[in-house]
Amino acid sequence: MPPKWTCVWLEWISAGWASLKIPSRWGGNFRGTVESSQNFRHMAARGELRNLCFVAPSRLLIAQDVLLDLASRPDSTFAHINSGDLKLNFAAGSGLQGLADRGLKIAKMAMRQLEHRDIDQALLKRELPDATLQLEAGQENLLARYLRYKKYGVNSIALNVTSNATQGLNGFMRIGKLQAEGLVIDTIQATITHGEEGLKFAATVENRKTENPNPFLATLHGHLLRAGAAADIAFQDANGRLGLRLGAQVEMEDGGTRLHLNADTAVVAYRNFSVNADNYLFVSNDRRVRANIKLLADDGTGLQIYSEGSDSLKNDITLTINRLNLGELANVLPYLPKVGGTLDGDFHIIEDQHNFAAVGAATAKNFSYEGTQIGTLGTELMYQPGENGQHIANGYLTLDGKEVAEIGGTYDPKGKGNFDGSFNIRSLPP
Repeated sequence: MPPKWTCVWLEWISAGWASLKIPSRWGGNFRGTVESSQNFRHMAARGELRNLCFVAPSRLLIAQDVLLDLASRPDSTFAHINSGDLKLNFAAGSGLQGLADRGLKIAKMAMRQLEHRDIDQALLKRELPDATLQLEAGQENLLARYLRYKKYGVNSIALNVTSNATQGLNGFMRIGKLQAEGLVIDTIQATITHGEEGLKFAATVENRKTENPNPFLATLHGHLLRAGAAADIAFQDANGRLGLRLGAQVEMEDGGTRLHLNADTAVVAYRNFSVNADNYLFVSNDRRVRANIKLLADDGTGLQIYSEGSDSLKNDITLTINRLNLGELANVLPYLPKVGGTLDGDFHIIEDQHNFAAVGAATAKNFSYEGTQIGTLGTELMYQPGENGQHIANGYLTLDGKEVAEIGGTYDPKGKGNFDGSFNIRSLPP
């Protein structure tokens, strides 16, 4: 028996979000057709949203009209949405219920594989639905206007993703000129490809020198492994100099997750670093950390993370920094203030089943900030647990070997919580 269809003309005018406890309101009117079979296996909606507006606390946002054409049948689903310069197209080779069932099945399979620390990409690929998603958007649509109201700006968005059991998951995304207050990024691009070796991903963040006060090029390339993932990151400054390059593998194994740095790719703050071949950082399922990572440059710049002791119930981690050039590091990391000097430091963390303690000391020789020479800055930080669950912290700041400030405090979490602290300035710089 063929499905029974009903046709309903809808006229909708204005609505608010008071029931959702959202202070802003939105409204408009809709005129179109909604069709459905009694068992909801056949559904369709066609129409137009007009006079859309979003009432925010400080302004009224008016959007372009939205044209809708949506349908779902047992063997197909499609959606076409147009509003201003926003165009969204989606098509799939099954109905909404079939898509939901397939998505749930893939999620369950992936969770089981993660639990067994064995990612079978071929098996997951065979379960992918036939689907295509395309999105193009510029600056004249409701999404762009709402982002501008939230003080974000996006010039353009392009997205194209395809999925099927033969070719796998493939797609790309491009965002043109993202702005967030003082942050400006000219281009963000990302791709995902499914080949014979499995799923690969790549991303590029680029600022062009002629258009941006913080020019750089950052790249990411990676792929899935049988028990984890591998990735390489790189950063080039405005002059094309390689300031950062690191490669790593993260893999699940019995009892936890292990990270290993590739020994032949390490560049930090423009310097080539040798990496110990047996380097690792292991985090167990019960949050115990073991590490042995040593990076050493020819000029003595070094970074070391290592664990001590053989007590499996205690974390005992040390981080050591030697002769790190802060000025070159600031050039590598965009949007950081312009600082200079040479940093040396040691930080030590001890944690067992009941207590956590940390102590650290660092010295920045010939430290400068935004072109102003300050001197040799030193700091000491200490944290230890107190009685009855209290937390005690102390810190000291020195300038050219003389103590200039001290801060300390105790936090008691009982009740609503209580903090008792002090801050003393011994002297001010001349």
